[in-house]
Amino acid sequence: MVGNSGVGYDLFLSSSNNVISSSKISSSVIAGNQAEGVLISENSDNNTVRSSQVLNNSLNGVDVYPGVTGTRILSNTVNGNGSGIVLRSGATGSTVKSNTAKNNTDFDMEDDNGPTCDTNVWLHNNFNTANEPCIH
Repeated sequence: MVGNSGVGYDLFLSSSNNVISSSKISSSVIAGNQAEGVLISENSDNNTVRSSQVLNNSLNGVDVYPGVTGTRILSNTVNGNGSGIVLRSGATGSTVKSNTAKNNTDFDMEDDNGPTCDTNVWLHNNFNTANEPCIH
């Protein structure tokens, strides 16, 4: 999937309980995506993105849509995207832990659920920019 005009990995329409692990989402495997590197949307609950490289996608590196619960984003490198890791308003119950996200255009880490991040947990991440103070 090199140079596609869509999403690298798309967990869509009730794609629940999946694991994306030890993947390299970058120029050698999935590059030039005109959308997200990893998109988790529409009733796709309890998915895990772990130990992956998500690099240089036109939109967001890892993007979790409203209404999605229980996402685990663990130990990834997410650099050079629109925003790095994004939990949209209404994406709750997620754990974002031990990731590195740097040099993303908008924010390295973004939680659109307000300054308390709702029920999302952000721990031990390495980043330069974030949109809310609850992101650690």
